[in-house]
Amino acid sequence: MRKRRVYKSKNKGEHFGVFFNDIVDDATAGDWSQVCSSCVRKHGFPKETLDQYDVDKDTLCGVERCDNIAEYFITFYRGYDL
Repeated sequence: MRKRRVYKSKNKGEHFGVFFNDIVDDATAGDWSQVCSSCVRKHGFPKETLDQYDVDKDTLCGVERCDNIAEYFITFYRGYDL
């Protein structure tokens, strides 16, 4: 079983109607987490909120109850968070 990478997480929270268990509080870039491609398809996250660069191969998806390897960063509060 992989151990979840430790970040300074703000809290658990709901964004886009999905619960995240790993949200990073970043005053510069905005609050963010990481998601896998399965969760992107399953939950239909807006493409405008996703970034795909330099995601570590051991970083797990931040969606609650998902332990897949993350492929994207998702940033909240870009005007698309409902």
